[in-house]
Amino acid sequence: MLESRERGIYIFKQALKSAETIFLNPSVTYPYEDIIRGVAVNGTQKKAVAINTTQAFGKKLTHGNFWDNKVKAMEVCDEFFLTQKAQILKGLSSTIRTREELDEFEHEIYKGLQAVLLPYSTYSLINESYNRIRKIVELYLEHIVSMAIEICNDRRNELVPLLFLPIDSWIMGKELIFDDYTLARWGLKRNSSFGALRSKALFDDMQRYLVKRAQKISAELSTDFYVIYFDIFWNNRLESPGHNLFGEMWLDNQVKDKIYSGKPVPVNNAKNIVSNIAPIKTENQSSSYPSLLGTIIKELAASGVHEEKDYKCIKRKNGEYILEAKYPRRRKNIVTVWPSLQGGAIRIVGIGKYSERRVFDNGDIGTDKFRANLREAYNKTQE
Repeated sequence: MLESRERGIYIFKQALKSAETIFLNPSVTYPYEDIIRGVAVNGTQKKAVAINTTQAFGKKLTHGNFWDNKVKAMEVCDEFFLTQKAQILKGLSSTIRTREELDEFEHEIYKGLQAVLLPYSTYSLINESYNRIRKIVELYLEHIVSMAIEICNDRRNELVPLLFLPIDSWIMGKELIFDDYTLARWGLKRNSSFGALRSKALFDDMQRYLVKRAQKISAELSTDFYVIYFDIFWNNRLESPGHNLFGEMWLDNQVKDKIYSGKPVPVNNAKNIVSNIAPIKTENQSSSYPSLLGTIIKELAASGVHEEKDYKCIKRKNGEYILEAKYPRRRKNIVTVWPSLQGGAIRIVGIGKYSERRVFDNGDIGTDKFRANLREAYNKTQE
């Protein structure tokens, strides 16, 4: 028992060190809009709420098929937070001083998201799980508070201790956070989905438990361990390098790419760094790709399909590029791109925009339909 307790204290000391950096002293901050829409970090698209969360609405909306519903839910939530930017920042910047006030603030946002999702679903489906929407609210606010340029450091230090923990299967699966008896008392299991928190009463009870758990850890460590710090255990974040929630490192070796790609620079001495660096060419892998192909790669990343991780890019002798799934189960190719043709041309394999047309062009890029077709083509390689 003593050995187990000492091991737990050691782990929480490591978690505290990492969490303080990520939440109180982020290496890189971003404009509010970039946190919502997404930014590229180490070749991967990162955003506050991604489709792996909104996929919970895949069968809850009546907008279209499973994929369309996931995408629509993400778009509706993003748009809501973008249009409500002024009000959200106003609340976070001045009016919220207690955890109770933050809960009231978030519950109002929750009701706003309910209202904008309702046209694509039914009242019963939207209301069957409180946490299905509340977790989305938690994720947005967690990322805004910890990384938005618009939140000053002093205010960030005031808000972080108030934040609620987004609860999902990752968090419920951690014995360091929830014990078996307590989960069973709530009628939950280690592998319960975040939608299993159906009522606000259950959500509130679990958050109160987390407050007490954090207070106990604080006493053992003789320093403040806040509820939101438990999120360091989500998706093995503690074991991954990175100095903000998006996994962005300090910019010692990346600052040039940041400055000359137009992305945000780090919060510490950014102006001094900029003045001392002459323009250079970015050396990332996609710099040698034709612009049309680079755009396709970005479009795929926006829908959660990433180069190297999910597919490889192969250049053929006639100048065309094939994007080939890394682990295909049936069809191998996702997209063929001919950048050398007049204006460029794209063939999304196995997908036709119209029954008589399989070739896409620049005019299609950036549309929801185009992204959906790209994702469908990738999905066909995994069937």
